[in-house]
Amino acid sequence: MFLVRSAAEIMEKNAAVLDAGVLFSEFMKPAASGLRHVVVTKEGRPFGVIRVNADLRRAIGTVAQSVTLGELCQRDFIIVRESEAMYEVISGMSKEQAVAAVVMANETGKGPAVVRGIITKDYIADAVAGSIDIYAG
Repeated sequence: MFLVRSAAEIMEKNAAVLDAGVLFSEFMKPAASGLRHVVVTKEGRPFGVIRVNADLRRAIGTVAQSVTLGELCQRDFIIVRESEAMYEVISGMSKEQAVAAVVMANETGKGPAVVRGIITKDYIADAVAGSIDIYAG
């Protein structure tokens, strides 16, 4: 069942974790062309999220030289742990009207927070659709 699977099972693991001060133009070097999501950090903590798509690349265009990831990121996200069930993630995103959930490592000790991945509404929809079995009537 999808709703009881953990955030770690569902999350997108291929997300860049970059500082808010990084210029968008630096991020968009060829190595980043396949990335779909960025978790933006400030002082080692999640600060925002960015969904990288063709529309964003076109909209930024020539001003990319001076725009930082911190200026571009969306701040409406929640933080969840790897072990949280998807029903908790979805409930939290709905309650906070969040566009994404940043998945953090379960460790609660001292030291820097470790980002493990990201879950977006689009990714939830894809995972739900993929988990449905269609039965012939």
